Amino acid sequence: MATKDKLVYLPLRARGEAIRMLYVVARKKFDDTRITGDDFAAYKPKTPFGQLPVLETTEGMLCNSNVIARHVARKLGLSGKTQWEETLHDLVTECAQDCINMYALPNIYNWQVFKLVPVPENSEELLQKAKTKWTKVLEYVESLAKKRGKKYIVSNELGLADLFLFAAMEFSKTGTPDIMTLTPWAKQFTAKVAADPKLTKYLADRPEATV
Repeated sequence: MATKDKLVYLPLRARGEAIRMLYVVARKKFDDTRITGDDFAAYKPKTPFGQLPVLETTEGMLCNSNVIARHVARKLGLSGKTQWEETLHDLVTECAQDCINMYALPNIYNWQVFKLVPVPENSEELLQKAKTKWTKVLEYVESLAKKRGKKYIVSNELGLADLFLFAAMEFSKTGTPDIMTLTPWAKQFTAKVAADPKLTKYLADRPEATV
């Protein structure tokens, strides 16, 4: 089944991948528009803050990738069946976002990927801090999952928490190449998500991307 939703983003995974995977898991088709260069320059004035991603819906345009992810998850029934489950999905999402911010704040990607600045003298320290942060978060999420006792973090079905965490870990592979196996639970979790029949083909066929 198709929706009239249109995700507009750059040809990256980064802030758009969890959103894309939500539609894939829900088996809902959407318009996955990836723009660059002149197309982005022409589209930019249409956005609230000149930034991507945005989601065009029949109700209006949404900005902020985490807001979009939450909206899509609720819309597609992937954000929990109770208020507590929805809160747990939000909690894991924010924990994963904290790790992404650990990369953004010290500008790891500015020198590792985009080569915009020289390699900082404390580069190894920055990478280790990010790795330490991820380890703490993964151990915390593991504790939440064990208390739930379900197949995935919150329930027996893939949801926002699982997909956002998986996408955030993929995003962080440049700085932490072994992140998918950083802890025994992380190795099991990422393998389980990647093996889901609804995601396997998508993960194999999606466009290559630096981040």
